[in-house]
Amino acid sequence: MGTIKAFVNSNVIINHFSGNVNILELLEKYELYINPIVFSEVLMVYLKLITNEKSYTLKHKPELILNKKEELKLLDDLFSLLKTLPINEDIQEIAYNLIICYGLLPNDALILATCKYHKIKNLITLDTDFKKIADKESIKIINPK
Repeated sequence: MGTIKAFVNSNVIINHFSGNVNILELLEKYELYINPIVFSEVLMVYLKLITNEKSYTLKHKPELILNKKEELKLLDDLFSLLKTLPINEDIQEIAYNLIICYGLLPNDALILATCKYHKIKNLITLDTDFKKIADKESIKIINPK
């Protein structure tokens, strides 16, 4: 495991499953962190991917998820390699201020706020929207490709 702390955005983990990004290679260089927002976003996209169904269908047909235990174990194995940081009231307050200052959407603000609160200076993401704001907040954007 790497020694440089970096927060990994959900789009990077999602792209790992499509073969466009290799999380294991990133782990050689970085100590990777996520928060519950990233966990939820990745899990939802992954569930739709492995079932080939929409969110509404999954909500009303839990058996579709129950039939995918092996596939879900693969995701759980990947998540076990990442460190999950909690979201607390201080992070919520930072996120609120980021929304007011930059017009960020709540999930993106919570991701950036988690980085700021935990003094994680690197954000691995494929989302170019973070670039301008991250510079102002002294967070380095790393494109994993």
